[in-house]
Amino acid sequence: RLEAVPTLTGLYDFVANEPDLEPGVSGRLGFGSAVTLDVAVNPDFSQIEADALQVTANTKYPLEYKEKRPFFLEGADLYDLPLDLVYTRSVVNPFAGLKLSGRAGRVGFGVLSAWDATPAASTISNFS
Repeated sequence: RLEAVPTLTGLYDFVANEPDLEPGVSGRLGFGSAVTLDVAVNPDFSQIEADALQVTANTKYPLEYKEKRPFFLEGADLYDLPLDLVYTRSVVNPFAGLKLSGRAGRVGFGVLSAWDATPAASTISNFS
């Protein structure tokens, strides 16, 4: 199985008086029915639902937003652990992403990597 979805995002900068076009592609390759490789180059995440507003007055704890981007949602159950070890919303402006996930019998596995142009600050709290 092979899927490829090309995207083209465009905007116009009125200050500089010039257009900006950003091509991208997302793809998926299935190895049998249990293993999937997802790849995204310059993905377009502009077509997702907006985040709900949160009160930002309490800065003691970092804000956490629910993931809504399809690239990160598929296979997210593999990262659902008692400790929050993976927070994909810290990937803000990815140039490329790669995800390999699947199951071998009763064991699930997943590898997630992203090359982010402007990563968000860490939201990991001190354990005390």
